Amino acid sequence: MFNTLTGDTNVDFYRLFQEGGLRSDTYPIMSVSVSETEVYAIGANYLEGHYATWNYFESTKDAPDCDEGFDPLISRKFVENYQNLHGSDEHVSDPMESAYIGVHMWARAVQLAGTFEIPQVRRAAMGQAFDAPQGEVVMQGNHHLSKYIRIGEIQAGGDFKIIYQSAKSIYPEPWNQYVSYSRGHACDFMEGGQGSFYEQNVVKVGLLHNLVSDSKKGKERLDSELAVIKDVNRRGGLIGKLILTVIIGDLSEEDLFLAKVGELSHDEDGPVIFFGDVMHDNAYELAVEGTRMGSTGPPLLMSASRTFGGQCSEAVLHFGSLPNQQLLPAVQYMHNRNVASGLSSEFYIMAPLTLEARALSELEVYIGHEGATVAGSRRPGSASGVRSAVDD
Repeated sequence: MFNTLTGDTNVDFYRLFQEGGLRSDTYPIMSVSVSETEVYAIGANYLEGHYATWNYFESTKDAPDCDEGFDPLISRKFVENYQNLHGSDEHVSDPMESAYIGVHMWARAVQLAGTFEIPQVRRAAMGQAFDAPQGEVVMQGNHHLSKYIRIGEIQAGGDFKIIYQSAKSIYPEPWNQYVSYSRGHACDFMEGGQGSFYEQNVVKVGLLHNLVSDSKKGKERLDSELAVIKDVNRRGGLIGKLILTVIIGDLSEEDLFLAKVGELSHDEDGPVIFFGDVMHDNAYELAVEGTRMGSTGPPLLMSASRTFGGQCSEAVLHFGSLPNQQLLPAVQYMHNRNVASGLSSEFYIMAPLTLEARALSELEVYIGHEGATVAGSRRPGSASGVRSAVDD
């Protein structure tokens, strides 16, 4: 359950949730608005085992001291000073910490500017770093603060056990990069900046992954690509351009993927390159043939999938292994192992239904070439097919 409720409605929600027989171990709630003060107002017994995400939790004061990384001393002093003023039973929260940061950073900007005049104070605020209770934060040129991300699990006593925290503060992105009207836009109030809403200088790349019928493998590759792209953008992008991703993941059939590739390739503003997996190089080459001949030329495909070889294309660069780089050495190793042990060298091949018959035949030929025999092979497409293979 993802919860964005605020105020007194949270009291009713969590209490009715539990009274309805729903428990955190089977129906955990992730909240973006429940802090320490709400936990004690609602009652920790109603919230134990549920989760919340903030930039700061009071429990950071109890983090271990370490020479590098997060320093809990500032959080500890923040809590102590507040409780000295308002009582030892009082608690601090993320919204309170944000207000605390705001006053400190305004005072620093005034001191740096040497005046209360707004334009000078505003300019002085940008770039200011502050050792906040959550860790060091920085006011960026888009008038938003870089902040840490934390996720906490609510404990029986009402504290948050921090189960995740970012290693450093996260750069603020004011405009949503996942909806069309603001995708690729930013704001910049630094000297010479382009204002509150401008389109960034971007280059588009397409990410082709089956997130329907092969969702786990597709998600793993997509996450890896997105992580690299985020890192490249964080370092300033490529030759003056930030990378904007176009994700195609809601299709499961290769011909549908290729039709979408062809459509995007004919768009002069479409991706300049695709990352993903297509079974047949020549099918991809045909889909992009003749596109953008007056500009960049047909977009390349960068494929990370393993192949059985037998295909090469000017339009496709492969990064997955070929048979001689993984599969064939493995066959050779197992064959030599059997021979050295005085055992008969027989192989039974299990392959996915999607593996072409030609590739399976070539594997059988290689096994025979090594001096081993193939006792049988199957390409199961379901659990019952796997069971039959095991019985065989």
